[in-house]
This record gives sequence, C-alpha cells and structure tokens, in this order.
Amino acid sequence: MPTELRRIPSLPEPAHYADDEGHIWAERDGVVQLLKERVLKNGYLAVSVRVCVKDSIRNVHVLVAEAFLGPRPPGQVVRHVDGDKLVNRPSSLEYGTHQANAADARRHGTARYGENHPNAKLTAENVVGVRFALQMGVARKAIAQELGVSLSAIHDIAQKRRWRAEPTAAVAAVAP
Repeated sequence: MPTELRRIPSLPEPAHYADDEGHIWAERDGVVQLLKERVLKNGYLAVSVRVCVKDSIRNVHVLVAEAFLGPRPPGQVVRHVDGDKLVNRPSSLEYGTHQANAADARRHGTARYGENHPNAKLTAENVVGVRFALQMGVARKAIAQELGVSLSAIHDIAQKRRWRAEPTAAVAAVAP
C-alpha cells in the first residue's frame, strides 16, 4: 500500500498524483482513484490521463520522476537504475544523460543491439560463422545468399561496422 502521494505538476486539473510505489492516481469527482496501467510495445508502463478534454497516454516512469525528483533538466532522460522498465518506484529512477541511459542498458543486458535488436536477422553464432567463412575464402555474395541477408550486411560484419565486438558466447559454443 502506498504511503505517500505527490502531485504531478505538469498535469492540470483534474489533479493527478504519483505514489511511492510507482503508480499514478487521478482525482475524479472528488475521489482519488488508481489509474489502470498497460505495458506499451517498448516495454514501459503507461497510463491514460485526461488533459483538458482529451485523453493522453503518458509513461508512468516519467510522471513518477516528475512528482518525486522534480522537473526534468534539459537534455536529460529518466533512467531505470535497476534496469527493470516495470518498476517505477522513485528509488529506482534518476535523471541522467542519454549516454548514461545507454550505458545502463548495456550493463543490465537490456540494450537492443546484436541479436537482441527486434530487426536482427543474424545471431551471434551466425556472425562467428560469417567471419570463419570469410577467413576460409568463401565469397561474400555466397554467404549473404546462404543467410538471406544483403551483401552490404556481410561487408559490414567483415569490416566490423556491425557486430564490432566478437560474440564471445557463440565463439565458445562453436570452438573445437
């Protein structure tokens, strides 16, 4: 049960509040009610808030940070310091730069690059195979056709413009 409610300054009447558990409340007809949260495609929790006469979808972590941490400084984002997008307690949130947020994502393993990217066509094991095939003299075009990717994708892997870091887990899996 929340122990503290704080007003969200950017939301006009009717009053909206964030609690110390990371939930959003709205005052309707003199009664403060918990708003229903939903998970967006990007993994963040959001609520529908009434602004003037229109409903607006807002990220819960942004509203909680505003209520408990104050206004967001220019050029800063709200960071989930524990790496869990579904935990929006004030103690789990901080303001920081985009770079610090990206470093957090890498540290927590939630960064969307390599095979974790939603548009990834190759796995780390594929990349190891591509590099091995290139060392053995297999033509880039043949590798691209075999894997169903573009020739430029194979070229970028060879030049380490994509998959710069050696996929170590996959290397161990295919090593003799």
